[in-house]
Amino acid sequence: DGQLLPVRVLEYRESHGGEIRNPRWLAQFAGRSNVQQLRFGTDIKNIAGATLSSEHVTAGVRRILAIRQTAVVGAIPSGSAG
Repeated sequence: DGQLLPVRVLEYRESHGGEIRNPRWLAQFAGRSNVQQLRFGTDIKNIAGATLSSEHVTAGVRRILAIRQTAVVGAIPSGSAG
């Protein structure tokens, strides 16, 4: 049905930003079905002290969802960049 399953961080090696592994933060992604529902700072909340990490995970999930939508639907969704 195109909805995201729960997101997991398999490995995190940086000295800062490890808070992105928190299941409560990652739960924000589950069930969303298009990139417009994944706006960092609006739909997906920032983590103080892990801003870059949380922003980059959000961008990565947006990218994966845009690729899936393109492959399955055959059209690039509007607003999929970034």
